[in-house]
Amino acid sequence: MKRPFVLATVAVVSLLSLAACADTGITESYSSSGGTQAAITGAEVRNVTIVSQAAGSGRLIAGVFTTTEAADVLASVEVSGSTREAPSSATVRQVLPGFGAVYYGANASVRGAKPAIPLTLSASLRPGKLASVTFVFARAGRLTLQVPVVAAAGEYANTP
Repeated sequence: MKRPFVLATVAVVSLLSLAACADTGITESYSSSGGTQAAITGAEVRNVTIVSQAAGSGRLIAGVFTTTEAADVLASVEVSGSTREAPSSATVRQVLPGFGAVYYGANASVRGAKPAIPLTLSASLRPGKLASVTFVFARAGRLTLQVPVVAAAGEYANTP
């Protein structure tokens, strides 16, 4: 009778000890493990992630979609790590046809693939943190969301 109890206790203690050893690499929680997504009338972004390549530089990967028949222009992307710092901005000027899609940072074999958007990152935006990213569309307007910053390692090592 005591033996099953001892074995169960050892199993629980071992499991909890091993779980504490896991390193997720993310120090702030966010809503989606594969990047984040958001939508406004006329536009949507999916799987948005910032890949930090070196101190002060990174690349934005994202799927950008128009959700109406009207074409739109993704004019720029603004990034900041806190409300106290001025956002950095990347000019994009990408025309999106009605019901169109562009995939930044996707493999070149994907239809609509474009290179990831180069960014200047503040010192506060290092892997494991969250960035406030605003997509500025000519027609749809501004779309802001919180995006994880990941290291350029593993599956993100060769982001195009």
